[in-house]
Amino acid sequence: MVHPFDRHFGVDTSGFITAVHLATGHPHDLFNAGYLGVAPSRFRAIVDRWIRTPPEHPISDYAFIDIGCGKGRALLLAAQYAFREVIGVELNSSLVETAQANLELWRSTQHPTMPIRAVHQDATDFDLPPGPCLLFLYAPFAEPILRKFLDHIEHALSAQPRPLEILHYNAPNDGLLAAHPRYHRLWSEPIPIAAEDIPTNPSAGSPEPCALYRHVA
Repeated sequence: MVHPFDRHFGVDTSGFITAVHLATGHPHDLFNAGYLGVAPSRFRAIVDRWIRTPPEHPISDYAFIDIGCGKGRALLLAAQYAFREVIGVELNSSLVETAQANLELWRSTQHPTMPIRAVHQDATDFDLPPGPCLLFLYAPFAEPILRKFLDHIEHALSAQPRPLEILHYNAPNDGLLAAHPRYHRLWSEPIPIAAEDIPTNPSAGSPEPCALYRHVA
């Protein structure tokens, strides 16, 4: 089904694609999740909850980074907030092409000056931008890759310290972050969903928790 978000803005972020159909030949394919765009109502509830926490710096200081951005729905939703920049990282080249087309359309019709981009890259090789960062992880991969990704982040922060927070949404491997000595969990709670998102969200009837983690030196 096409989500109302896509019909309203003329973009393509709908559908569910299994991990098998997203295989790229990369060694990490075995641990990657399939694609399903985040429900807009849940995304807004997550970011609004983060804002109420509140963050340590103004929102305009933060780069929003979606790890495993797929077709880019979370990027378009994040562009409606006052982030410094919005970045998506995605391993599958076909999804990146769709995301980039969506972003081009978004810039031309909605936010022409918003620094927003999607990059085709393995998240465990992605270089964080300087300055405060808010990472959004919508269950992008299994625990072995999450562990590798967190090690990569630690190496980057030790070389160039900066404020960093992680919104870990609907992730079965949240225990890894909860037990990590460098992250402090600020909250963990179920996220509501609006009625308009239910028909296109297969898991709408189940609780989908999100946790906010703040990196500590």
